[in-house]
Amino acid sequence: GLVRTVVVILEESTIMRRASWDNTNKSLIFLLIGCICWWRFSKMLRRLSFRHELLQEKAYLLSEARWAIRVLRRVRLALALLCFAGVFTNGLRSFMVARLADEEGAMPHSWFFLLDVPTNIYLSFDFVTLLLTVGFFHPNKPTSSGDLASADSMDTNSTEETVAGIAEHRSQDWKDCVMMLGHRYIEARELLSFYIHLFEIMPHFDCDRHTTNDIVRAAIIPGSYREQRGRAYADWLQDERASRRGAVSTFELPQRMVTHDWRNLFMHLVAAVLADALEKDEYGPIAHQLQHPDGVEELRTELLEQRRDAGKIRYWICAFCVNQHRAICGGFPPEPPPHSPDLPRFQANRVDSVLGSPHQCCPCDEPKFWSGDKCEMNKFDDLMALLSCKVPSFGQVVAIDRNFGLFSRIWCVAELVEASRLQIGQNVSLPWKRLFDANTGDTGTYMKLAMLSVEDCSAAVEADKVRILGKIRSSTGIDEFDAQLQATIFRDGGLLSKNLIGFDVIHAACRAALRAQVALAQEARKLAESYSMV
Repeated sequence: GLVRTVVVILEESTIMRRASWDNTNKSLIFLLIGCICWWRFSKMLRRLSFRHELLQEKAYLLSEARWAIRVLRRVRLALALLCFAGVFTNGLRSFMVARLADEEGAMPHSWFFLLDVPTNIYLSFDFVTLLLTVGFFHPNKPTSSGDLASADSMDTNSTEETVAGIAEHRSQDWKDCVMMLGHRYIEARELLSFYIHLFEIMPHFDCDRHTTNDIVRAAIIPGSYREQRGRAYADWLQDERASRRGAVSTFELPQRMVTHDWRNLFMHLVAAVLADALEKDEYGPIAHQLQHPDGVEELRTELLEQRRDAGKIRYWICAFCVNQHRAICGGFPPEPPPHSPDLPRFQANRVDSVLGSPHQCCPCDEPKFWSGDKCEMNKFDDLMALLSCKVPSFGQVVAIDRNFGLFSRIWCVAELVEASRLQIGQNVSLPWKRLFDANTGDTGTYMKLAMLSVEDCSAAVEADKVRILGKIRSSTGIDEFDAQLQATIFRDGGLLSKNLIGFDVIHAACRAALRAQVALAQEARKLAESYSMV
Protein backbone atom coordinates (compact mmCIF):
# COMPACT_ATOMS: atom_id res chain seq x y z
CA GLY A 1 0.00 0.00 0.00
CA LEU A 2 2.84 2.40 0.77
CA VAL A 3 4.51 1.73 -2.58
CA ARG A 4 1.24 2.32 -4.39
CA THR A 5 0.73 5.63 -2.54
CA VAL A 6 4.21 6.81 -3.52
CA VAL A 7 3.61 5.90 -7.15
CA VAL A 8 0.35 7.90 -7.19
CA ILE A 9 2.04 10.94 -5.67
CA LEU A 10 4.83 10.79 -8.23
CA GLU A 11 2.36 10.46 -11.09
CA GLU A 12 0.39 13.48 -9.87
CA SER A 13 3.56 15.51 -9.48
CA THR A 14 4.73 14.83 -13.00
CA ILE A 15 1.44 15.93 -14.62
CA MET A 16 1.12 19.22 -12.75
CA ARG A 17 2.27 21.22 -15.74
CA ARG A 18 -0.49 19.73 -17.90
CA ALA A 19 -2.97 20.20 -15.02
CA SER A 20 -2.03 23.86 -14.98
CA TRP A 21 -3.00 24.17 -18.63
CA ASP A 22 -6.28 22.26 -17.96
CA ASN A 23 -7.18 24.62 -15.12
CA THR A 24 -6.65 27.58 -17.40
CA ASN A 25 -9.04 26.07 -19.94
CA LYS A 26 -11.59 25.46 -17.20
CA SER A 27 -11.38 29.10 -16.14
CA LEU A 28 -12.07 30.23 -19.69
CA ILE A 29 -15.00 27.82 -20.00
CA PHE A 30 -16.53 29.08 -16.74
CA LEU A 31 -16.10 32.66 -17.92
CA LEU A 32 -17.83 31.91 -21.24
CA ILE A 33 -20.74 30.09 -19.55
CA GLY A 34 -21.14 32.92 -17.05
CA CYS A 35 -21.33 35.54 -19.79
CA ILE A 36 -23.90 33.54 -21.77
CA CYS A 37 -26.11 32.93 -18.69
CA TRP A 38 -25.96 36.59 -17.66
CA TRP A 39 -26.87 37.71 -21.18
CA ARG A 40 -29.79 35.29 -21.52
CA PHE A 41 -31.27 36.09 -18.12
CA SER A 42 -30.81 39.82 -18.65
CA LYS A 43 -32.61 39.60 -21.98
CA MET A 44 -35.55 37.81 -20.33
CA LEU A 45 -35.67 40.30 -17.46
CA ARG A 46 -35.64 43.28 -19.85
CA ARG A 47 -38.73 41.88 -21.55
CA LEU A 48 -40.52 41.48 -18.22
CA SER A 49 -39.55 44.93 -16.98
CA PHE A 50 -41.08 46.68 -20.00
CA ARG A 51 -44.26 48.70 -19.48
CA HIS A 52 -45.73 47.10 -16.41
CA GLU A 53 -48.32 49.84 -16.34
CA LEU A 54 -50.16 47.82 -18.99
CA LEU A 55 -50.91 45.20 -16.32
CA GLN A 56 -52.22 47.58 -13.67
CA GLU A 57 -55.74 46.19 -14.07
CA LYS A 58 -54.45 42.62 -13.70
CA ALA A 59 -53.45 42.83 -10.06
CA TYR A 60 -52.32 39.30 -9.36
CA LEU A 61 -50.65 38.85 -12.73
CA LEU A 62 -48.60 42.00 -12.10
CA SER A 63 -47.66 40.85 -8.61
CA GLU A 64 -46.70 37.42 -9.94
CA ALA A 65 -44.58 38.98 -12.69
CA ARG A 66 -42.68 41.03 -10.12
CA TRP A 67 -42.20 37.89 -8.02
CA ALA A 68 -40.81 36.09 -11.09
CA ILE A 69 -38.41 38.98 -11.74
CA ARG A 70 -37.05 38.77 -8.19
CA VAL A 71 -36.61 35.00 -8.46
CA LEU A 72 -34.90 35.15 -11.85
CA ARG A 73 -32.56 37.90 -10.66
CA ARG A 74 -31.52 35.71 -7.75
CA VAL A 75 -30.97 32.76 -10.08
CA ARG A 76 -28.88 34.97 -12.38
CA LEU A 77 -26.82 36.08 -9.39
CA ALA A 78 -26.41 32.47 -8.25
CA LEU A 79 -25.14 31.34 -11.66
CA ALA A 80 -22.83 34.34 -11.86
CA LEU A 81 -21.38 33.52 -8.44
CA LEU A 82 -20.86 29.90 -9.46
CA CYS A 83 -19.08 30.85 -12.70
CA PHE A 84 -16.99 33.48 -10.91
CA ALA A 85 -16.00 30.86 -8.35
CA GLY A 86 -15.04 28.51 -11.17
CA VAL A 87 -12.88 31.16 -12.85
CA PHE A 88 -11.26 32.22 -9.58
CA THR A 89 -10.59 28.77 -8.10
CA ASN A 90 -9.25 27.25 -11.33
CA GLY A 91 -7.11 30.32 -11.91
CA LEU A 92 -5.82 30.17 -8.35
CA ARG A 93 -5.08 26.45 -8.69
CA SER A 94 -3.24 27.07 -11.96
CA PHE A 95 -1.23 29.87 -10.36
CA MET A 96 -0.36 27.73 -7.33
CA VAL A 97 0.80 24.83 -9.49
CA ALA A 98 2.93 27.16 -11.60
CA ARG A 99 4.55 28.76 -8.54
CA LEU A 100 5.06 25.69 -6.37
CA ALA A 101 6.33 23.23 -8.99
CA ASP A 102 10.11 22.99 -9.42
CA GLU A 103 12.05 23.37 -12.65
CA GLU A 104 11.41 19.72 -13.60
CA GLY A 105 7.66 20.13 -13.17
CA ALA A 106 7.41 18.07 -10.01
CA MET A 107 5.69 19.39 -6.90
CA PRO A 108 6.73 18.54 -3.35
CA HIS A 109 4.24 16.33 -1.58
CA SER A 110 4.24 18.60 1.47
CA TRP A 111 2.53 21.34 -0.57
CA PHE A 112 -0.28 19.18 -1.94
CA PHE A 113 -2.67 20.21 0.81
CA LEU A 114 -2.66 23.77 -0.55
CA LEU A 115 -4.37 22.54 -3.71
CA ASP A 116 -7.42 21.70 -1.61
CA VAL A 117 -7.93 25.36 -0.76
CA PRO A 118 -9.35 26.35 -4.20
CA THR A 119 -11.50 23.22 -4.18
CA ASN A 120 -13.00 24.08 -0.80
CA ILE A 121 -13.65 27.65 -1.93
CA TYR A 122 -15.47 26.37 -5.01
CA LEU A 123 -17.54 23.93 -2.94
CA SER A 124 -18.59 26.79 -0.64
CA PHE A 125 -19.77 28.86 -3.61
CA ASP A 126 -21.48 25.78 -5.05
CA PHE A 127 -23.42 25.29 -1.80
CA VAL A 128 -24.59 28.92 -1.74
CA THR A 129 -25.59 28.65 -5.40
CA LEU A 130 -27.62 25.54 -4.66
CA LEU A 131 -29.52 27.32 -1.88
CA LEU A 132 -30.24 30.29 -4.14
CA THR A 133 -31.36 28.06 -7.00
CA VAL A 134 -33.73 25.70 -5.19
CA GLY A 135 -35.58 28.53 -3.50
CA PHE A 136 -34.07 28.79 -0.02
CA PHE A 137 -33.70 32.57 -0.34
CA HIS A 138 -36.50 33.14 -2.86
CA PRO A 139 -39.43 35.40 -1.93
CA ASN A 140 -42.75 33.69 -1.34
CA LYS A 141 -45.23 33.65 -4.18
CA PRO A 142 -48.03 36.19 -3.75
CA THR A 143 -51.38 34.88 -2.63
CA SER A 144 -54.47 35.30 -4.77
CA SER A 145 -56.19 37.65 -2.35
CA GLY A 146 -53.49 39.17 -0.23
CA ASP A 147 -49.76 39.95 -0.21
CA LEU A 148 -50.17 42.29 -3.16
CA ALA A 149 -48.58 45.35 -1.68
CA SER A 150 -46.35 45.77 -4.71
CA ALA A 151 -49.32 45.73 -7.07
CA ASP A 152 -52.60 47.52 -7.13
CA SER A 153 -54.86 46.01 -4.50
CA MET A 154 -57.43 43.52 -5.73
CA ASP A 155 -61.08 43.82 -4.91
CA THR A 156 -61.12 42.47 -1.35
CA ASN A 157 -64.73 43.14 -0.46
CA SER A 158 -65.94 41.20 2.50
CA THR A 159 -68.13 38.18 2.00
CA GLU A 160 -71.12 40.09 3.33
CA GLU A 161 -70.60 42.74 0.66
CA THR A 162 -70.33 40.02 -1.98
CA VAL A 163 -73.64 38.51 -0.95
CA ALA A 164 -75.20 41.97 -0.83
CA GLY A 165 -73.90 42.56 -4.36
CA ILE A 166 -75.61 39.39 -5.53
CA ALA A 167 -78.88 40.55 -3.99
CA GLU A 168 -78.69 43.87 -5.80
CA HIS A 169 -78.51 42.74 -9.41
CA ARG A 170 -80.05 39.24 -9.38
CA SER A 171 -83.73 38.53 -9.98
CA GLN A 172 -85.92 37.17 -7.22
CA ASP A 173 -86.13 33.78 -8.97
CA TRP A 174 -82.33 33.62 -9.03
CA LYS A 175 -82.02 34.47 -5.33
CA ASP A 176 -84.75 31.99 -4.38
CA CYS A 177 -82.94 29.26 -6.30
CA VAL A 178 -79.64 30.04 -4.55
CA MET A 179 -81.34 29.93 -1.14
CA MET A 180 -83.01 26.62 -2.01
CA LEU A 181 -79.68 25.11 -3.06
CA GLY A 182 -78.06 26.41 0.12
CA HIS A 183 -80.43 24.49 2.39
CA ARG A 184 -79.68 21.07 0.90
CA TYR A 185 -77.01 18.73 2.17
CA ILE A 186 -76.13 15.12 2.87
CA GLU A 187 -74.43 14.01 6.07
CA ALA A 188 -71.29 11.88 6.02
CA ARG A 189 -73.11 8.97 7.68
CA GLU A 190 -75.98 9.26 5.16
CA LEU A 191 -73.48 9.12 2.30
CA LEU A 192 -71.97 5.94 3.71
CA SER A 193 -75.46 4.44 4.17
CA PHE A 194 -76.29 5.29 0.54
CA TYR A 195 -73.06 3.58 -0.57
CA ILE A 196 -73.95 0.45 1.41
CA HIS A 197 -77.43 0.29 -0.12
CA LEU A 198 -76.02 0.70 -3.64
CA PHE A 199 -75.40 -3.04 -3.75
CA GLU A 200 -79.17 -3.50 -3.37
CA ILE A 201 -80.22 -0.67 -5.71
CA MET A 202 -77.71 -1.72 -8.40
CA PRO A 203 -77.08 -5.49 -8.22
CA HIS A 204 -74.33 -5.05 -10.82
CA PHE A 205 -72.59 -2.28 -8.84
CA ASP A 206 -68.80 -2.52 -9.18
CA CYS A 207 -66.99 -0.11 -6.88
CA ASP A 208 -63.82 -0.35 -8.99
CA ARG A 209 -65.55 0.63 -12.26
CA HIS A 210 -68.70 2.64 -11.62
CA THR A 211 -68.25 6.41 -11.77
CA THR A 212 -70.23 9.16 -10.10
CA ASN A 213 -71.98 9.73 -13.42
CA ASP A 214 -73.12 6.08 -13.41
CA ILE A 215 -74.50 6.40 -9.88
CA VAL A 216 -76.38 9.60 -10.71
CA ARG A 217 -78.03 7.98 -13.73
CA ALA A 218 -78.71 4.56 -12.26
CA ALA A 219 -79.37 5.26 -8.57
CA ILE A 220 -79.76 8.92 -7.59
CA ILE A 221 -82.20 9.91 -10.34
CA PRO A 222 -84.44 6.82 -9.96
CA GLY A 223 -84.19 7.05 -6.17
CA SER A 224 -85.32 10.68 -6.10
CA TYR A 225 -88.39 10.07 -8.31
CA ARG A 226 -91.09 9.22 -5.80
CA GLU A 227 -94.81 9.76 -5.57
CA GLN A 228 -94.83 10.95 -9.19
CA ARG A 229 -92.47 13.77 -8.20
CA GLY A 230 -88.90 14.45 -9.14
CA ARG A 231 -86.95 16.21 -6.41
CA ALA A 232 -83.36 16.61 -5.35
CA TYR A 233 -82.17 13.53 -3.47
CA ALA A 234 -81.19 15.82 -0.58
CA ASP A 235 -84.81 17.00 -0.27
CA TRP A 236 -86.00 13.45 0.35
CA LEU A 237 -83.23 13.04 2.92
CA GLN A 238 -84.48 16.17 4.66
CA ASP A 239 -87.99 14.70 4.85
CA GLU A 240 -86.62 11.46 6.31
CA ARG A 241 -84.70 13.38 8.98
CA ALA A 242 -87.87 15.27 9.90
CA SER A 243 -89.89 12.06 10.16
CA ARG A 244 -87.27 10.50 12.43
CA ARG A 245 -87.32 13.55 14.68
CA GLY A 246 -91.10 13.74 14.63
CA ALA A 247 -91.01 17.42 13.82
CA VAL A 248 -90.92 19.82 10.93
CA SER A 249 -87.56 19.75 9.20
CA THR A 250 -85.10 22.36 10.40
CA PHE A 251 -83.25 24.49 7.88
CA GLU A 252 -79.59 23.73 8.53
CA LEU A 253 -76.85 24.74 6.14
CA PRO A 254 -74.04 22.58 4.75
CA GLN A 255 -70.62 22.89 6.35
CA ARG A 256 -68.60 21.73 3.36
CA MET A 257 -68.87 21.98 -0.41
CA VAL A 258 -67.31 19.12 -2.38
CA THR A 259 -65.65 19.84 -5.71
CA HIS A 260 -65.18 16.68 -7.77
CA ASP A 261 -65.25 15.20 -11.27
CA TRP A 262 -68.20 13.02 -12.29
CA ARG A 263 -65.89 10.69 -14.21
CA ASN A 264 -64.13 9.82 -10.97
CA LEU A 265 -65.05 6.54 -9.27
CA PHE A 266 -68.00 7.03 -6.95
CA MET A 267 -66.17 4.96 -4.35
CA HIS A 268 -63.37 7.55 -4.41
CA LEU A 269 -65.85 10.40 -3.96
CA VAL A 270 -67.28 8.67 -0.88
CA ALA A 271 -63.77 7.91 0.40
CA ALA A 272 -62.69 11.56 -0.05
CA VAL A 273 -65.69 12.83 1.92
CA LEU A 274 -65.20 10.30 4.70
CA ALA A 275 -61.49 11.13 4.83
CA ASP A 276 -62.42 14.77 5.37
CA ALA A 277 -64.93 13.88 8.07
CA LEU A 278 -62.43 11.61 9.85
CA GLU A 279 -59.58 14.11 9.35
CA LYS A 280 -57.45 11.75 7.29
CA ASP A 281 -54.63 13.05 5.08
CA GLU A 282 -55.44 10.75 2.14
CA TYR A 283 -58.45 8.74 1.07
CA GLY A 284 -56.68 5.72 -0.46
CA PRO A 285 -56.84 3.61 2.73
CA ILE A 286 -60.55 4.43 3.16
CA ALA A 287 -61.22 3.47 -0.46
CA HIS A 288 -59.54 0.13 0.28
CA GLN A 289 -61.89 -0.34 3.25
CA LEU A 290 -64.90 0.44 1.05
CA GLN A 291 -63.98 -2.47 -1.21
CA HIS A 292 -64.62 -5.04 1.52
CA PRO A 293 -67.65 -5.64 3.77
CA ASP A 294 -65.51 -5.79 6.90
CA GLY A 295 -63.93 -2.45 6.06
CA VAL A 296 -67.33 -0.86 5.38
CA GLU A 297 -68.56 -2.09 8.75
CA GLU A 298 -65.51 -0.61 10.46
CA LEU A 299 -66.20 2.76 8.86
CA ARG A 300 -69.88 2.59 9.79
CA THR A 301 -69.01 1.80 13.40
CA GLU A 302 -66.52 4.65 13.51
CA LEU A 303 -68.99 7.18 12.11
CA LEU A 304 -72.10 6.08 14.00
CA GLU A 305 -70.63 5.09 17.35
CA GLN A 306 -67.07 6.21 17.94
CA ARG A 307 -67.08 9.61 16.22
CA ARG A 308 -70.69 10.70 15.94
CA ASP A 309 -69.81 14.34 15.31
CA ALA A 310 -67.84 13.32 12.23
CA GLY A 311 -70.81 11.39 10.89
CA LYS A 312 -73.06 14.42 11.27
CA ILE A 313 -70.90 16.80 9.18
CA ARG A 314 -73.09 18.25 6.42
CA TYR A 315 -71.78 18.20 2.83
CA TRP A 316 -73.04 19.92 -0.29
CA ILE A 317 -72.46 17.51 -3.19
CA CYS A 318 -73.95 18.52 -6.54
CA ALA A 319 -74.99 14.95 -7.42
CA PHE A 320 -77.32 14.87 -4.41
CA CYS A 321 -78.12 18.56 -3.87
CA VAL A 322 -79.01 19.61 -7.42
CA ASN A 323 -82.45 18.49 -8.57
CA GLN A 324 -81.41 16.31 -11.51
CA HIS A 325 -85.08 16.07 -12.56
CA ARG A 326 -85.00 19.73 -13.53
CA ALA A 327 -81.96 19.25 -15.71
CA ILE A 328 -80.38 16.06 -17.03
CA CYS A 329 -82.77 13.23 -16.11
CA GLY A 330 -84.70 13.29 -19.40
CA GLY A 331 -81.75 13.07 -21.77
CA PHE A 332 -78.17 14.00 -22.48
CA PRO A 333 -76.35 17.18 -23.49
CA PRO A 334 -75.81 17.85 -27.22
CA GLU A 335 -73.21 15.58 -28.77
CA PRO A 336 -69.83 17.27 -29.43
CA PRO A 337 -68.47 17.45 -33.00
CA PRO A 338 -66.89 14.24 -34.40
CA HIS A 339 -63.27 15.28 -33.81
CA SER A 340 -63.83 17.04 -30.51
CA PRO A 341 -61.64 15.90 -27.58
CA ASP A 342 -64.83 15.88 -25.46
CA LEU A 343 -66.48 13.21 -27.60
CA PRO A 344 -65.00 10.14 -25.79
CA ARG A 345 -66.17 11.51 -22.45
CA PHE A 346 -69.65 12.20 -23.86
CA GLN A 347 -69.92 8.68 -25.22
CA ALA A 348 -68.68 7.15 -21.95
CA ASN A 349 -71.25 9.14 -19.94
CA ARG A 350 -74.15 7.77 -21.99
CA VAL A 351 -73.55 4.12 -21.09
CA ASP A 352 -73.11 2.12 -17.91
CA SER A 353 -69.41 1.57 -17.21
CA VAL A 354 -69.96 -2.11 -16.38
CA LEU A 355 -72.89 -3.26 -18.53
CA GLY A 356 -72.13 -1.06 -21.54
CA SER A 357 -75.84 -0.47 -22.05
CA PRO A 358 -77.29 3.08 -22.42
CA HIS A 359 -78.52 4.79 -19.28
CA GLN A 360 -82.31 4.96 -19.03
CA CYS A 361 -84.03 8.34 -19.13
CA CYS A 362 -86.42 9.36 -16.37
CA PRO A 363 -90.18 9.44 -17.18
CA CYS A 364 -90.91 12.46 -14.95
CA ASP A 365 -92.52 15.56 -16.43
CA GLU A 366 -90.59 18.10 -14.34
CA PRO A 367 -89.69 21.23 -16.35
CA LYS A 368 -86.05 21.32 -17.44
CA PHE A 369 -83.83 24.39 -17.01
CA TRP A 370 -80.38 24.21 -18.58
CA SER A 371 -79.76 27.92 -18.07
CA GLY A 372 -81.45 31.03 -16.73
CA ASP A 373 -82.73 32.16 -13.34
CA LYS A 374 -84.40 28.85 -12.40
CA CYS A 375 -81.49 26.64 -13.45
CA GLU A 376 -79.74 24.96 -10.52
CA MET A 377 -76.47 24.27 -12.35
CA ASN A 378 -75.19 27.82 -12.92
CA LYS A 379 -75.20 29.31 -9.42
CA PHE A 380 -72.27 27.68 -7.68
CA ASP A 381 -70.31 30.94 -7.24
CA ASP A 382 -73.30 32.68 -5.64
CA LEU A 383 -73.95 29.60 -3.52
CA MET A 384 -70.37 29.62 -2.24
CA ALA A 385 -70.60 33.30 -1.40
CA LEU A 386 -73.83 32.73 0.49
CA LEU A 387 -72.58 29.76 2.51
CA SER A 388 -69.24 31.39 3.32
CA CYS A 389 -71.24 34.27 4.80
CA LYS A 390 -73.79 32.20 6.73
CA VAL A 391 -71.54 29.34 7.94
CA PRO A 392 -68.45 30.52 9.87
CA SER A 393 -66.57 27.23 9.46
CA PHE A 394 -67.64 26.66 5.85
CA GLY A 395 -64.98 24.91 3.79
CA GLN A 396 -64.33 23.28 0.44
CA VAL A 397 -63.32 19.65 -0.02
CA VAL A 398 -61.37 19.12 -3.24
CA ALA A 399 -61.70 15.43 -4.15
CA ILE A 400 -58.82 14.95 -6.58
CA ASP A 401 -59.21 11.85 -8.72
CA ARG A 402 -56.44 9.47 -9.67
CA ASN A 403 -56.09 11.01 -13.16
CA PHE A 404 -56.40 14.63 -11.96
CA GLY A 405 -59.34 15.07 -14.32
CA LEU A 406 -60.86 17.57 -11.91
CA PHE A 407 -58.45 20.22 -13.21
CA SER A 408 -59.73 19.75 -16.76
CA ARG A 409 -63.36 20.64 -15.88
CA ILE A 410 -64.19 24.31 -16.17
CA TRP A 411 -66.82 24.26 -13.42
CA CYS A 412 -64.36 22.68 -10.98
CA VAL A 413 -61.61 25.14 -11.85
CA ALA A 414 -64.01 28.07 -11.45
CA GLU A 415 -65.05 26.76 -8.01
CA LEU A 416 -61.42 26.46 -6.90
CA VAL A 417 -60.59 30.04 -7.81
CA GLU A 418 -63.85 31.37 -6.35
CA ALA A 419 -63.22 29.60 -3.04
CA SER A 420 -59.70 31.02 -2.94
CA ARG A 421 -61.00 34.52 -3.71
CA LEU A 422 -63.59 34.26 -0.93
CA GLN A 423 -60.87 32.94 1.41
CA ILE A 424 -62.78 29.72 2.02
CA GLY A 425 -60.72 27.01 3.68
CA GLN A 426 -59.78 24.34 1.14
CA ASN A 427 -58.99 20.76 2.09
CA VAL A 428 -57.36 18.76 -0.69
CA SER A 429 -58.15 15.05 -0.55
CA LEU A 430 -55.63 12.95 -2.50
CA PRO A 431 -55.83 9.18 -2.97
CA TRP A 432 -52.14 8.85 -2.04
CA LYS A 433 -49.64 11.55 -1.18
CA ARG A 434 -46.90 9.75 -3.09
CA LEU A 435 -48.57 10.89 -6.33
CA PHE A 436 -46.53 14.07 -5.86
CA ASP A 437 -43.29 12.51 -4.73
CA ALA A 438 -40.66 14.61 -6.48
CA ASN A 439 -38.08 11.85 -5.98
CA THR A 440 -39.92 9.42 -8.26
CA GLY A 441 -38.87 11.46 -11.31
CA ASP A 442 -42.43 11.47 -12.66
CA THR A 443 -43.21 15.16 -12.98
CA GLY A 444 -45.90 14.75 -15.63
CA THR A 445 -48.74 15.76 -13.32
CA TYR A 446 -46.79 18.76 -12.08
CA MET A 447 -46.10 19.89 -15.64
CA LYS A 448 -49.76 19.38 -16.59
CA LEU A 449 -50.93 21.59 -13.73
CA ALA A 450 -48.23 24.19 -14.37
CA MET A 451 -49.43 24.52 -17.98
CA LEU A 452 -53.10 24.67 -16.96
CA SER A 453 -55.30 27.35 -18.51
CA VAL A 454 -59.04 27.80 -18.09
CA GLU A 455 -59.41 28.04 -21.88
CA ASP A 456 -58.24 24.42 -22.17
CA CYS A 457 -60.87 23.15 -19.73
CA SER A 458 -64.12 21.60 -20.92
CA ALA A 459 -67.74 21.29 -19.80
CA ALA A 460 -70.53 18.81 -20.42
CA VAL A 461 -72.51 21.59 -22.07
CA GLU A 462 -70.50 23.77 -24.44
CA ALA A 463 -72.75 26.72 -23.68
CA ASP A 464 -71.60 26.56 -20.05
CA LYS A 465 -67.97 26.91 -21.11
CA VAL A 466 -68.79 29.84 -23.40
CA ARG A 467 -70.72 31.56 -20.63
CA ILE A 468 -68.03 31.00 -17.97
CA LEU A 469 -65.24 32.19 -20.27
CA GLY A 470 -67.32 35.22 -21.20
CA LYS A 471 -67.82 36.04 -17.54
CA ILE A 472 -64.08 35.69 -16.89
CA ARG A 473 -63.16 37.91 -19.85
CA SER A 474 -65.55 40.61 -18.75
CA SER A 475 -64.26 40.61 -15.16
CA THR A 476 -60.59 39.74 -14.64
CA GLY A 477 -59.53 38.50 -18.07
CA ILE A 478 -58.18 35.07 -19.00
CA ASP A 479 -54.55 35.86 -18.13
CA GLU A 480 -55.42 37.18 -14.68
CA PHE A 481 -57.72 34.22 -14.02
CA ASP A 482 -55.01 31.74 -15.08
CA ALA A 483 -52.54 33.48 -12.77
CA GLN A 484 -55.01 33.25 -9.89
CA LEU A 485 -55.60 29.58 -10.74
CA GLN A 486 -51.86 28.90 -10.57
CA ALA A 487 -51.76 30.73 -7.24
CA THR A 488 -54.65 28.66 -5.93
CA ILE A 489 -52.75 25.47 -6.75
CA PHE A 490 -49.09 26.31 -6.14
CA ARG A 491 -48.75 29.30 -3.83
CA ASP A 492 -47.60 28.95 -0.22
CA GLY A 493 -50.64 27.56 1.55
CA GLY A 494 -52.27 26.67 -1.79
CA LEU A 495 -54.05 23.46 -2.73
CA LEU A 496 -50.97 21.39 -3.45
CA SER A 497 -48.18 23.40 -1.82
CA LYS A 498 -47.63 20.77 0.89
CA ASN A 499 -47.34 18.02 -1.74
CA LEU A 500 -45.04 19.81 -4.18
CA ILE A 501 -42.01 20.37 -1.95
CA GLY A 502 -38.93 19.60 -4.03
CA PHE A 503 -40.28 20.69 -7.40
CA ASP A 504 -38.42 23.35 -9.31
CA VAL A 505 -39.18 26.91 -8.20
CA ILE A 506 -37.33 28.15 -11.27
CA HIS A 507 -39.85 26.44 -13.52
CA ALA A 508 -42.69 28.17 -11.67
CA ALA A 509 -40.96 31.53 -12.09
CA CYS A 510 -40.42 30.91 -15.81
CA ARG A 511 -44.08 29.97 -16.26
CA ALA A 512 -45.10 33.16 -14.45
CA ALA A 513 -42.72 35.14 -16.63
CA LEU A 514 -44.20 33.60 -19.78
CA ARG A 515 -47.75 34.44 -18.69
CA ALA A 516 -46.68 38.02 -18.01
CA GLN A 517 -44.98 38.30 -21.42
CA VAL A 518 -48.08 37.02 -23.21
CA ALA A 519 -50.31 39.40 -21.27
CA LEU A 520 -47.99 42.34 -21.98
CA ALA A 521 -48.00 41.55 -25.69
CA GLN A 522 -51.79 41.32 -25.76
CA GLU A 523 -52.25 44.58 -23.83
CA ALA A 524 -49.72 46.34 -26.07
CA ARG A 525 -51.59 45.07 -29.14
CA LYS A 526 -54.88 46.38 -27.74
CA LEU A 527 -53.27 49.74 -27.01
CA ALA A 528 -51.87 49.96 -30.54
CA GLU A 529 -55.27 49.11 -32.03
CA SER A 530 -56.97 51.79 -29.94
CA TYR A 531 -54.41 54.37 -31.13
CA SER A 532 -54.89 53.31 -34.75
CA MET A 533 -58.64 53.76 -34.42
CA VAL A 534 -58.11 57.29 -33.10
